[in-house]
Amino acid sequence: MILDQKSAQLLNILALKNEPVSAVELSEHLNVSRRTVYYNLNKVDDWLEHNDLGKVQRVKAVGIFLTEDTKKQLPQHVTLDQPHDYFYAPEERRAMTVFLLLTKSRKIQLKDIIETSGASRNSCLNDVKLIREQVFEFELDLTFSRSQGYTIEGNEFDIRRLFIHTAHENLDGEVVKGMMRLWEEADPQIPQNMNLVQGLMENVFPAPALKGTAGSFSPLTWYLTYCLQRSLRRCFVECFASEADSLRKSPMYENTRRLSRSIAKALNVTVPAQETDFITILLLSQRVNTDKNDISVKGLERVVYRMVVDFQRYACMEFRNYKEVQNNLLIHIEPAYYRLKYRLPAGNPLTESVKEKYSDIYQLTRKVMPHLERFTGVPVNDDETAYIAMHFGGWMRKEGHKAASRKQALIVCSSGIGTSQILRAQLETLFSTLDFEVVTSVEEATITPDLIFTTVPLKSRHLPTFHVNAVLTEAEKERILVNVNRLLNYKEVNPAHSKVKEILGAVEKHAEIHNQAQLLTEIEEILSDKPLHIKEPYKPMLNEIIQSNAIQLTEKAESWREGIRIAAKPLIDNHSITEEYVSAMIANIEENGPYVILAPQVAIPHARPEDGVEKLGMSVLKLDQPVRFSEEDRHQVSLIFILAAIDNESHLKALSQLSAMLSEEENIRILRAAADHDDIQELLNQYSE
Repeated sequence: MILDQKSAQLLNILALKNEPVSAVELSEHLNVSRRTVYYNLNKVDDWLEHNDLGKVQRVKAVGIFLTEDTKKQLPQHVTLDQPHDYFYAPEERRAMTVFLLLTKSRKIQLKDIIETSGASRNSCLNDVKLIREQVFEFELDLTFSRSQGYTIEGNEFDIRRLFIHTAHENLDGEVVKGMMRLWEEADPQIPQNMNLVQGLMENVFPAPALKGTAGSFSPLTWYLTYCLQRSLRRCFVECFASEADSLRKSPMYENTRRLSRSIAKALNVTVPAQETDFITILLLSQRVNTDKNDISVKGLERVVYRMVVDFQRYACMEFRNYKEVQNNLLIHIEPAYYRLKYRLPAGNPLTESVKEKYSDIYQLTRKVMPHLERFTGVPVNDDETAYIAMHFGGWMRKEGHKAASRKQALIVCSSGIGTSQILRAQLETLFSTLDFEVVTSVEEATITPDLIFTTVPLKSRHLPTFHVNAVLTEAEKERILVNVNRLLNYKEVNPAHSKVKEILGAVEKHAEIHNQAQLLTEIEEILSDKPLHIKEPYKPMLNEIIQSNAIQLTEKAESWREGIRIAAKPLIDNHSITEEYVSAMIANIEENGPYVILAPQVAIPHARPEDGVEKLGMSVLKLDQPVRFSEEDRHQVSLIFILAAIDNESHLKALSQLSAMLSEEENIRILRAAADHDDIQELLNQYSE
């Protein structure tokens, strides 16, 4: 692996420095942007790793440097302070090939690609394969024929999208020079046309509109020059019939018309209306506009308002200059809106860096993206999200804010996507500093959760777990809000709450106080933000709910209805349930089907507490001959567990233990082979801990 010139220069500087340097210093020394510095640092890291050397150290508030060990070993691999020829990295090589094909004026064959990239035949053949996959993502085809050579074919709009993706602002200077050389070879008029376009742009757009866009203005000149070149070749974009009216009402359109007329006059050509529409889209997507009052997208300001409000809520902070944050974000969001709407590339080289180094701000930003996604009707990609995260992060740093520490929460719900999202929305409203992932089982989780909300029984875990209904009642919301906040030690009440003495005074009016100091301490403890030790109601274990006289073994039942009646008899006899409860269980299955079959050969019939439960109980019936709950073989049942729950919680420990036991196929085999009560009781005892 060979380092290119810029990367070698960067490595040379780091090797000779005795102290850490900043990205700004490196940028000034190499005369490149900070983005290019980070891009080349990644190349240096790849080269160091290839040679089994320690990577470049990047320490926040310290700087960028090489370890002493790496410095000592470097001379064995490279001669420092020596000029290097530029060798394209694989992705740069492919970009050069795509550019060659997009700007070609002659037949391009494999030998041309080899000559352009400087790579071997096999490498170039592999590049062609990867390029074919890449252009397919832009709804284009890379074709080859002996008469035409390699050609990129497809819709003109998509061809221009690919050009924007290829000639982006973060290319190394050597790559830009190489592309410019290819372009001139294909069309010697390109430098002249490029100067013309840039000059006309400066005439049409006032200096303030272009100020601060040095990073995006040069590529914009390339994009407009490419549009001009394609138009001169009679390759026009299709008419934007459905969008034309809204585009032509935007303040940008009048400037674009002036630009089109100027180009037409200078070159004595006609610029079609649809080309003016496309240039309008291009300009709107490139942040040429820097005035909030020129924003023409109706409803976008409201979207940005909601994004900022929610970002503050999730970050648990408030921007002091809220309006300024909103206005600046609006100016940034408008070009993002057009890029998303017309599928134009954003090309953010810092996306991975932002996701890795500022993951908290990135995740907060990701949480407010649904507002923009609903407005545009398309998902917001990582590049755009990272740009917006950089905006929020910059303002937070400017105002000295830090995002509140966040926790990961898992929502386990097996009731379907709609119900799961309802529950998620309710919990997000209650807990702005929790990030949620919805799954149907814990095993599906892609996060490491700090706590779990579940609508189904779970195997005992070393994590705080909250059992909830899919639709939360006000009482449930209050309960979990208090318990979760106490668990996570969020500030609820000031320990020196002014109400303490008022409460003490009220108690003195109606009761005799034996130890005022202790009472005062306990009131403060209740009102404080310290985690409280909440005494949970006792939840009996599996072998405490299923008593020995509730275990039955019999040869068969005539039907599933009779099986339920037999299984429920011990609970009727000990007054845990009424006959009405048995009827309710049967009616539920008749109405909803055999939903009570939770594992092969196992059913757990149940109904609501108000249907006839007198006290908590459970019974089990083992049948030698399975009974059918439907005509399907998978609905045959040998083990019927009747559950009688008095509320939503008291049975959960036992149910969790039962679920754990039934999740093992071997345990179901043991239960089905049981010869007497003791065999079943022994297995129940094993899972009752």
